[in-house]
Amino acid sequence: MQDGKNIAHDWLIKISDHYFPTHKNKILKKFFSEKNNFEFTDGRYLIKYTFFEGPSINERLLIISSY
Repeated sequence: MQDGKNIAHDWLIKISDHYFPTHKNKILKKFFSEKNNFEFTDGRYLIKYTFFEGPSINERLLIISSY
């Protein structure tokens, strides 16, 4: 059985491959190592990442929007 981080990693790879293949490596690196919010665009889609450090769990939120 996969843990939550592995599941999130697999989903992030699929999302990046589909929506942001040119930014895939940057997105993967930032998603699991950064605590700063970020966003990327490819002209058709916008991906926003937010991070919130809670008392017992960290929340990472990924929002994908189309123009």
